[in-house]
Amino acid sequence: MKKLLSVSIIFCVFVLTVMLACKKDKENKNYTDATIVWSGMLAVDGCEWQIVIDNNYYKSSNLPKEFEIDNLKVKLIYEEDTEYKYYCGDYPIPQKAIKIIEIKKR
Repeated sequence: MKKLLSVSIIFCVFVLTVMLACKKDKENKNYTDATIVWSGMLAVDGCEWQIVIDNNYYKSSNLPKEFEIDNLKVKLIYEEDTEYKYYCGDYPIPQKAIKIIEIKKR
């Protein structure tokens, strides 16, 4: 009986440790501060919705519609999107693109 109680206590401590570790991982994600901006319609040499990170402009291949608000401050996790090619304005080369992994309002 004592052995069963000891095993049960050890198991509970293990489960609690794993649960706390998972919660800590969620809270420590590396979000980047960014701003969503409207740069004008493509038809008039604009680049439509862009994401500004550290004064650099990016096009997103998957910006959710609910975040299409000019000058919206957000936090996001992203990766470079090398497959998405986006030409706009008078630029002869494609604009840098990112793929959003997670996004939330600041």
